[in-house]
Amino acid sequence: MRRQATPLRAALLAVSVLAAACGAPDADTIDREVFIEAFVELRLAALESEDFEVAPNERAEILARHGVDQEALLRFADVHGRDVDFMNEVWSEVERLLEERRPDDDTA
Repeated sequence: MRRQATPLRAALLAVSVLAAACGAPDADTIDREVFIEAFVELRLAALESEDFEVAPNERAEILARHGVDQEALLRFADVHGRDVDFMNEVWSEVERLLEERRPDDDTA
């Protein structure tokens, strides 16, 4: 005998589908600060490079130092990407830290 969907069961299914479609945060996402620190360090390394690219071994070292891999960074962006306010705050923090930590061009 087949069970009929109850309104509660249907509502839970709808909320689950919506949450998945909207990229709702979950336990598999890295912490905001970890994302920011790793991204800033990768960006600074790229800016210091002649060709603005981070060598694979340097990238791996930076990511390992923060306990993440490239997939974790991409997953963070994918999960939180639709939350415009949240990501605006993240990128503002990235920009602020880049400005603070970037070596002055005059000292070179």
